[in-house]
Amino acid sequence: MATVSIVAAMTSETHLIGINESLPWGRNLPSDLSRFRRLTENRTVIMGRKTYESLPVTSTGERLPGRHKIVLSRSVNANLPSNQGRVTMLCDIGEALEASKHENEVFVIGGAAIYAQAFALNGNHTVTRMYLTYVRAPMLEEGTPGARRVHFPTWDSNQWKERQQTSWEYRHTKDCYETLYRILERTR
Repeated sequence: MATVSIVAAMTSETHLIGINESLPWGRNLPSDLSRFRRLTENRTVIMGRKTYESLPVTSTGERLPGRHKIVLSRSVNANLPSNQGRVTMLCDIGEALEASKHENEVFVIGGAAIYAQAFALNGNHTVTRMYLTYVRAPMLEEGTPGARRVHFPTWDSNQWKERQQTSWEYRHTKDCYETLYRILERTR
């Protein structure tokens, strides 16, 4: 069975992960984008349809190149362009994990509903690791009136042990916000 891991970036106070179908900080954290790439390249990533559609398209017309993308949707008949690389459409996270059971590690990358489904898993497909990025961005925490805001689901911290944590810092000269990285592993 594959190790099931969550990769998420969120604001430090309210755990905001999205505003109007986009990352709250846009593409202004190149260090976190590089970390995400290192973690997930040549691996399987599981995401919801809205997350998939919000991803930037490369010059080749592909989203997240170099990864097998499993996109969860209530309607597996969604049309995807033929140049999207390895993309599999499935209806639920259990199917996605069964389809990737021979992988060493698979990554659940959002959105909020898919994270919640992952936390609800049990048995052989329990989430056992989280790679979290916290973004210190007070002005984003306050919000914009009328904006659709999405937050990372709550989770029981008593079931997790911290394996690694960095200090708050600007990790790249082009980072617009300070970040803190955490790796947690499930204890029960």
